[in-house]
Amino acid sequence: MQLAGLYTERGHEMEELLSELLSDLSVIAKDHGEVNDSDVEEAMSRTIFDGYFKPAADFSLPETFHMYSGEGDTLVRTALMRFIDRARPLAESSGMGFQKRLASFQNLLVTVGDAEESYNDFFRYFSPDNYDDFGNPK
Repeated sequence: MQLAGLYTERGHEMEELLSELLSDLSVIAKDHGEVNDSDVEEAMSRTIFDGYFKPAADFSLPETFHMYSGEGDTLVRTALMRFIDRARPLAESSGMGFQKRLASFQNLLVTVGDAEESYNDFFRYFSPDNYDDFGNPK
């Protein structure tokens, strides 16, 4: 499946990584429903922004994501770290800039489970129109 020419052979790899992240979060949500709370969503979204969309030089994953327990925070942290550690080098080697990374992540065609959960079930939406090609706010 191709979207606006953004996807190459590596694009399928990116879709698989996103699908794995969504699957991980869906499993976490079964025992830790707060993964869908707005504070958690905001913390996870900021982490993806700073770790993948526009990687900060001093980026490190936060210890807490406002989950109700340390176990929940650890599970979310592990899922996000797994995604970022694999997606970031793939994006870099593919020459994906901010806008393509954003589009690859906010791909509503990548869903998981019977409920067809997408990125939008766990992360906030970043309008591409609000950012330049380098991820700076307009």
